[in-house]
Amino acid sequence: ALLAELRATAAATRSRAWGVTAHLMSAFCADGSRDACRSHLGDGLRLLGEIGWSSYPFANPRLSAFVQARSVRWGTEPGTAARLAATTNAMERSAAFRRELESSEGQPEETARLLGGAATDLVRGLTDVAVRLVDSRDRTVAACAQRYLTAIRQQELPALHVKMLGTFSVSAEAMPISFARRKSRLLFQMLLIEHPSPIHEEEILEALWPEASPKRGLAALQTAVKDLRRALDPYHEPRGKSYIVYADEAYALHLSPGSVCDSHVFEASIRRVLGATPARDVLNATDEASLREALHLFGGEAVPDLRLESFAQEYRERLHRWFLDASLRLARSLNARGNHADACRALERALSIDPLWGEGVQEIMLALARNGELCRALRAYREYERRLRRDLSLSPDVQLRRFFESLLLVPEAHS
Repeated sequence: ALLAELRATAAATRSRAWGVTAHLMSAFCADGSRDACRSHLGDGLRLLGEIGWSSYPFANPRLSAFVQARSVRWGTEPGTAARLAATTNAMERSAAFRRELESSEGQPEETARLLGGAATDLVRGLTDVAVRLVDSRDRTVAACAQRYLTAIRQQELPALHVKMLGTFSVSAEAMPISFARRKSRLLFQMLLIEHPSPIHEEEILEALWPEASPKRGLAALQTAVKDLRRALDPYHEPRGKSYIVYADEAYALHLSPGSVCDSHVFEASIRRVLGATPARDVLNATDEASLREALHLFGGEAVPDLRLESFAQEYRERLHRWFLDASLRLARSLNARGNHADACRALERALSIDPLWGEGVQEIMLALARNGELCRALRAYREYERRLRRDLSLSPDVQLRRFFESLLLVPEAHS
């Protein structure tokens, strides 16, 4: 009754969107005959091709995956089905193709189409099904199963997108990755910090299981590795490709092509610019843009959830130092070109992260003085002086005090 009402509404309103909905719901209705369901799917896909998936008000990745899988199974409107594949990710396609394979009622033609489509679109997660069917009596099904296994085993793992600066998050194909166990997450972070270098298993045991016996520690590490592989790749096969590589009693992280970790990009960009340009030279436009982009990535301290982990301390301090050095290098270049306002903005951001950074205070005082804002320059020094005494019971160093006094005595000398 509901489907009939939907079709009547679509006809009365002449709405193609309602027409698509009525046809797709009819196509997935278990009560309909096979031929009728196939006909409704074809009509729905043809209408969908006219209005476009992005214009369909009920479009979502999960629906797209199941519509695509069913259209592959029945060989309906393959062009539209191929376009739908671009709107889904591997997780959603895998569930949809698996369900259609289970619903194909053993019909070889449909099974072969599904496996062939999964091989073409590189739909992971169906290896167990393909392994069972590679010895099928139906030669077409067996060939498609083998084709699927060959394609999937040659396929590179999905690219990972990792944030380490200011927060920690991991995603693959726009799907967030969560870690069921804290030790698995710590192991992944440890491997990220050392990437691309491997870490000997004894070093990992000392960092993550310092009080465990060698036997229990090794068992715990192997469990964490297994959990980590499954978290990063739900379709991981024991002898298949993995993000976690083991060789010579050491573990290393393999990042697939296209993978991005913000802290890796940040450090590499800053190393390149600072290592290639003398400290006082004016930066060219390319190097300045590289520094700006790298500094923009720095949303806060690296791996903030690892403040209590000793293995991350040196890494956090190193990136913090790179951030300050790059901010100072950019500000000096901007000051040298007379762009004092931009220099101030770069330094203010760095000082908001590290208010006790003496070099930054001196450079922002210089920028403000050259920009005709002497009062702000003096206030910056006084604020730094108060904070230093309050937090560390220290006074500004001699060089900074003398610079402050020089501004008081001869401000025009810095113009």
